[in-house]
Amino acid sequence: MLRHLARPLLATWFVYGGVQSVLEPEKRAERAAPVVEPLLEQAGVEDVKTTDLVKVHGAVTIAAASVLALSRTPVPRAWCSPA
Repeated sequence: MLRHLARPLLATWFVYGGVQSVLEPEKRAERAAPVVEPLLEQAGVEDVKTTDLVKVHGAVTIAAASVLALSRTPVPRAWCSPA
């Protein structure tokens, strides 16, 4: 029973963080700016805003957490022990 609850409970943390990134990206963008902005300049894409990157990261985090919560991740059979 604990195994069935573990993934959804773990995923809630990531869903919450992703939702906060999408709804309020300014706070996280301020913290990420010293790292992200020099990288954007080196890549030659100065017109991309850090807040937009934070929003995209939040959306991707929500999607990945949903997959984790629904346990739809592939399980390679080579890793499983024989029954």
